[in-house]
Amino acid sequence: MVIDVRELHEYVEGHVPGAPHIPLSSVPERVHEVPAEGEVLVICKAGGRSRNAATFLRGQGIDAINVAGGTLAWIE
Repeated sequence: MVIDVRELHEYVEGHVPGAPHIPLSSVPERVHEVPAEGEVLVICKAGGRSRNAATFLRGQGIDAINVAGGTLAWIE
């Protein structure tokens, strides 16, 4: 699973197909929407916000992995 933690306008401009949108500021209150089993890839534009989200999610016992380079790298 991939979750996108960018702002709505960024997500609307383009995102990984099927990736749910959970903005970084909403991750703590929406953590229940993130699967507790299996790896969860966390993506943003370049990797900073997703790194913060992945760190938080790992603290909640979720196997979260930051996607290095974010959507910029994914597009390439």
